[in-house]
Amino acid sequence: MPDSTDNLPNVPVGTHFFEQRYLYAFATQGEVHNYVRSQSAESAERLAEILAQWSQLQTRVAATIASESGIADQVPITAIPPEHNELVQSYKNDALSNARSSVCQQALAWSKSTA
Repeated sequence: MPDSTDNLPNVPVGTHFFEQRYLYAFATQGEVHNYVRSQSAESAERLAEILAQWSQLQTRVAATIASESGIADQVPITAIPPEHNELVQSYKNDALSNARSSVCQQALAWSKSTA
C-alpha cells in the first residue's frame, strides 16, 4: 500500500537570514530579547552579549532621536513632478490601492473625531 505522503509536493524550507543591527539599537529591550530568542540566527548564549551591546548604544540612540526630532515636519509639501504622472495615474486606477486609501482616510477621520 502506498504511503499517503508520496503525493505531497516538495516544498523548500527557507534557511536564509539577515542581520538587523540598526533595528536592534532602536528597538526596545523586550523586542530585542524576543527577536533574538525567536527569529534570529544568533545562539541563545549570545543573548546577554547582545543585550549588553544594546544597552551601550542607548545614549547614542537617544542623541540621534533628539537631533532628528521634527525633521519630518520640516519637509515641504510640493506638487508631484509631471514626469511621475503616469505612475500616479496607475495608482489612481488601481482598485486595491483605492480600497487601501479609503480605509486609511476613514481611519484618519475616525481618529480625528475621537481626539
